[in-house]
Amino acid sequence: MMEILVLLANGCEEVEALAVVDLLKRAEISVCMASITEDKKIVGSHGITFWADHLLQDVLNKEYAGVFLPGGMPGAEKLGNDPNVLMLLRKMNQKELLISAICAAPFVLEKAGILSGKRVTCYPGFEQRFQDGTVVDANVVKDGHVITGRSVGAAFELGLKLIEFLKGKEMSDSIRRQCLIEETVQ
Repeated sequence: MMEILVLLANGCEEVEALAVVDLLKRAEISVCMASITEDKKIVGSHGITFWADHLLQDVLNKEYAGVFLPGGMPGAEKLGNDPNVLMLLRKMNQKELLISAICAAPFVLEKAGILSGKRVTCYPGFEQRFQDGTVVDANVVKDGHVITGRSVGAAFELGLKLIEFLKGKEMSDSIRRQCLIEETVQ
């Protein structure tokens, strides 16, 4: 079964996390929301509380089709400081599985050392954190199996790009129509 791991830390951007999860589920893609803390309760960067399905430590050794990291501060910093997150990203990169991050979180991919030669996007102001990845000015950037988004405003486009990667353009277009998301031309 195709399942995407969504890594959550306190201080994550709620809309980025949950909009992408919602779109994936609409496309009938299984999602495991995993907290990197000792608690399933997550308090987002805007004080909104929601719950993860599992603790990362309990699902770390499962196989996934890909991983998604929402941004938000200080959530992205917490993801980048977690050795299990960095190890998981390196392992998934070796297998060329889907790796995605949005907003502040693409720098976690840089910190994991998996962006050599890759083009990415990130929230304005985080560009200086990249040495290996090349930051480009776009809402969503796909480079091989790595897909990144710029900000909360790009969450829906990013979610649709993940669906396209995992289940094809026809499914992505179907979800786009279902959700009345207008296609943006870049």
